[in-house]
Amino acid sequence: MKHILRYLPLLIIAFAAASCNKDFLEKPIGADVNEDTIFSRRVNAETFLWDTYRRILPSGFPYHSWGWGGKEPYISSVSQTCDEATSTVGWSWAYGIAVNGNTPTDGTGDLFTSKWDGIRKAYIFLSDIDKVSDIPQAEKDQMKGEVKAMLALTYSEMLKRWGGVPLVKARLYATDNTQIPRSTLKETVDFIVKLCDEAAAVLPDNYDSKWRGRMTKGAALATKGRTLLFAASPLFNTDAPYINSANRDLYSYPSYDATRWQTAADANKAVIDWAAQSGWCKIINTGNPFDDYGRATSDYDNAEMILAYKGKITTWDKDGFQWWYEPFDWQGGCKMTLQALKFFYKQDGTEQSWPAVDEHRLYSDYSTRMDAMEARCRQIVYPVGKNPYNNPTKYPWSITGWDGNDGGVCRVTKFLYNYQGEHYKDWPIFRLGEFYLNYAEALNEAQPNAQGAYDALNVIRSRAGLPQILITDPNYNTQDKLRQAIRRERAIELYGEEHRAFDVRRWLIAETPGVIGSPFYTFQFSKTADKKTLVDYYTMESPKRAWYKKLYLYPFPQSEVNKGYLIQNPGY
Repeated sequence: MKHILRYLPLLIIAFAAASCNKDFLEKPIGADVNEDTIFSRRVNAETFLWDTYRRILPSGFPYHSWGWGGKEPYISSVSQTCDEATSTVGWSWAYGIAVNGNTPTDGTGDLFTSKWDGIRKAYIFLSDIDKVSDIPQAEKDQMKGEVKAMLALTYSEMLKRWGGVPLVKARLYATDNTQIPRSTLKETVDFIVKLCDEAAAVLPDNYDSKWRGRMTKGAALATKGRTLLFAASPLFNTDAPYINSANRDLYSYPSYDATRWQTAADANKAVIDWAAQSGWCKIINTGNPFDDYGRATSDYDNAEMILAYKGKITTWDKDGFQWWYEPFDWQGGCKMTLQALKFFYKQDGTEQSWPAVDEHRLYSDYSTRMDAMEARCRQIVYPVGKNPYNNPTKYPWSITGWDGNDGGVCRVTKFLYNYQGEHYKDWPIFRLGEFYLNYAEALNEAQPNAQGAYDALNVIRSRAGLPQILITDPNYNTQDKLRQAIRRERAIELYGEEHRAFDVRRWLIAETPGVIGSPFYTFQFSKTADKKTLVDYYTMESPKRAWYKKLYLYPFPQSEVNKGYLIQNPGY
């Protein structure tokens, strides 16, 4: 069993046959299958734990509660709701959010109500695992650490979407009041950090290869580091919230505190130190930037992956990666915007130039300029009219395929290095590269132009084959100049990994034109009359996108707000 979540369906089926009730994990504990049955022996308890993993770990594709498929990733990516990417599927979740914004009644927003199913199972496990007689106590304590780390992760994911949320701190029974009001932002952050600390104290650095995908000490530290980075950022750490209201403590701290940046820096440095100490997690840098970045983002269980979701990400009858990254899917696809393309450097670290609006250039100009882009760009996208850089023989370009005239400058193929159409792909929840960038950002805010911030940033640039950034360089010798360099590096290195849409919110720059709201730009291509040869291209404005200040946080479902226990986020 190489990947526990990859084999989860088989585990559930096997246990279901043994218990004579194939659906018990999908319904409340009842008289037919009681907790004594589930927690009577290791195999049953482990199956319950694996299903808790499946319900809690983020899979990288937003969930919805409407449309044909019900509760499933709805052929979308959060990349398509910010300046990273665009989609032309007019009935997708991302298209609706990009055009109209999020609302409390549209059934979207990663299903706030679905989070509680995983949380419920986590607390059942914590309350009952000690009943299992054939698991040593030390292993039970480790399993409890795994569940606490999962709880911290799911609350961290909720924090960045909604701010302060209702905190369940123990198992709830039918007689308990389940309409728990929101906790303050501070209480939510503190609760996540406490869970992370408790988990990290008992979790191992690594597991045998057959158990990759389980929570480790590094995953607990990573959850803490990312959470504290959000807590220190302008969205939450401020004297003046984006919208002021009587309930501001639910979505921001009472006032700005500069020490939160140092706390965040220390927490993210702990992830880097853990990786060095553990000996198995490291930045992949062999001196071949194209291969190194491709392996770091596409290879199963690679040395840089701290935690990945290993379950099958399905939407209707297809793999989520097939929908959004496999080239030439007739109704899917993820296309990079011109805004995002401009973040990337040329291979020598200098800037690339692209056409101004309505400026026509020959197609050969486009082809040459794309070939000159840095390795990460060539791993993430492939140009119109050219075979994919990262998998040229699997998906040869066809003039009858996507030709660039439907909303993008190039097609996204990240995560598909040497991809052969597998039904499963690991979704990177925590990749070590993120934490060098987290540390660089937090340290620069806490200690402007600290050498350690440059050093951390240069670890990522070095792997990319780009020149080092020096404190003596007038382009990077102030706190703000370094801040912008770090933010740009995040936009490149973490492209498509569900960071940018939340980064621009926590930095309070989402309202900048072209970040989430209009204007957006793309390339338009022309062909010869027989449509067999590309002739030229030019920059044009894309369809309008929506931005409202209230969108800095997701809305809670109106159905929950109407029950009277949940205070809505401001502006909705």
